Parts: sequence; C-alpha cells; structure tokens
Amino acid sequence: MALVRGLGTVGGGPYATIRQGDGTGPGTYAGSGGGEPHSRPPRVPRPPPLGLVRSTGELDAEIIRKYIRQRTQQFQYCYEKQLSLDPALSGTVSTDFKIAPDGQVIAAQAAGMGSREVEACVVEVIRAIRFPKPTGGGFVTVGYPFTFRSTN
Repeated sequence: MALVRGLGTVGGGPYATIRQGDGTGPGTYAGSGGGEPHSRPPRVPRPPPLGLVRSTGELDAEIIRKYIRQRTQQFQYCYEKQLSLDPALSGTVSTDFKIAPDGQVIAAQAAGMGSREVEACVVEVIRAIRFPKPTGGGFVTVGYPFTFRSTN
C-alpha cells in the first residue's frame, strides 16, 4: 500500500475515513483486517436427527417420520429454550405415543433426557400433530427417539 500524504486522503484505518493531515496520523496504516478474536464462538444447537421409528399398526414408518420432520423447528425450540439455561444440556428424549384411527395423537409420554421441561415440550408438539388415518383403521403405537446436542 503506497503512503499518500495530503489533504483529503483516505485513511487505511478501520473506518477508511477521509482525513486531513500530513499522512502520518493513526489513520494512515493498514490493520490486519481480522479484528479482535472472540473468546468463544456461540453455541448453536443442531436440529434433532431423525430417529428410528418403532411402530405397530397400519401407518407406514416413513409417513410418521415425515410428519415428525415437519415439526423439526418446534422440537428444536424445546431444546434451545432449555439450552440457554443449561449450556451442558444434551441427550435423548425417548417418546411413546398412540395414534387413533382418525390420525389424532391420543396419548404421549417422554423420558430419558433428564429435563422435564424439554420432555414435556416434546410431548406437547407430538400431541399437536395430526397424522393421516391408518390404512387399517386401527390404532398405531409409536416409539421415537429425539437426540439433542449442541454443535460446540
């Protein structure tokens, strides 16, 4: 970078301001451009991976997975809400739920993570899902794990 002296030159400092002076002031050098390093990058939660569906009844496991996948952001919110209070929070929430012949979830429970708040929130999201009617018209019982962990 060539040093230019005089009135109206553009400084090479962090703001590239037009300066008036002899070109020897603090705005005449070029910084590294990297800025101050952050002490630690923010923790970013990962969406829950798709679990292995265990089901009995006449509703295809892939259809169940599809309907759960549509609510990924809601499940992730359940985790993120508690992660902000406990940065070390991670684990698997194992859910069991029952789908009625009309596609409505009539019973749901969750356990395993050690955070009642996350487990209750996951159950609430599952209860709100309206699945398609099972082909045989009967009940469907489902087991589905949600694994939550942050990226850092």
